Amino acid sequence: MKASLLRRITFFIGILNILIPLFFGIGITIYLVPLYISCLYLIYYTSVKKHNILLILFLLVTCIAESIASFGFVDNFMWIASLFTVFFLLGTLLLRPALKRWKIRLKLDEKIGLIVGFICVVFVMVVTYNATIDQVPQTVYHLFAFLAFALFLYACFFVFIYDHHSRGIFTFITGIAYVCMYVNYFIYEFFYNSILLLVLVQACEVVGQYAFVVYLEKRDTAFIDLR
Repeated sequence: MKASLLRRITFFIGILNILIPLFFGIGITIYLVPLYISCLYLIYYTSVKKHNILLILFLLVTCIAESIASFGFVDNFMWIASLFTVFFLLGTLLLRPALKRWKIRLKLDEKIGLIVGFICVVFVMVVTYNATIDQVPQTVYHLFAFLAFALFLYACFFVFIYDHHSRGIFTFITGIAYVCMYVNYFIYEFFYNSILLLVLVQACEVVGQYAFVVYLEKRDTAFIDLR
């Protein structure tokens, strides 16, 4: 399959994944998510020409977590939080080769920007965490997921700051998309049950997953070309 056709198919499935909740509810997306993440992996594989076990696990875990969430977020919170803890740790591990490969020499303004940006993002997350802590049944699992998420975000923004290639922007998009997803999904579940908010959550997740896989694709393709 041509790469351009595969990307179009992935884009189409992603749009369906975003819009279908408007008409049929969130439940039906459990059939689209496996298709979407399969296409994402094929995009990676067709470019890099080799399998990535960590990426397979990363995508598989999010697929399982989303499927469980569709049957009830609060009732299955322990499993969902545990899976997303693994998900974000796997995401951080996937970024680790980039962190190891290049010598990291940040200028003072880059260090300040990284720290300030990360503090702002974590502040938003902490506010959301504190606002929902009394409504979440298993706070320990929530805390673990929160810490894993913070680590993943730090890795995303760190790569964006020091990777001066154009591909670095994709980790920034990933981080922002997942922050928006995190905040808006908790608002949807506990404060404002709006279908439009759910569509926004779906959009953020679709964009975040796509951007992350595209970053890995471009990074690993570049690594192969350098050999």
